[in-house]
Amino acid sequence: MVSFHSLEDSIVKSFLKKEAGLDQTYSRYQPENIQEKSARNFHVITKSAISPSKEEIAANPRARSSKMRIAVKI
Repeated sequence: MVSFHSLEDSIVKSFLKKEAGLDQTYSRYQPENIQEKSARNFHVITKSAISPSKEEIAANPRARSSKMRIAVKI
């Protein structure tokens, strides 16, 4: 997914974390939800967002704010 604003990027990031099952809290006081663990729809490939290179920004200045996150739908 490609996003062009920081608000869009945070929405995409939280969506991918939730759908990949990576939004778990590790509090010993919070009970685990077993159903949510099995409902994984995506596998996140990149750990962080990929920004455009300097060459790409020089060729296309409007791409400077873009962020790309890669995930595979299972």
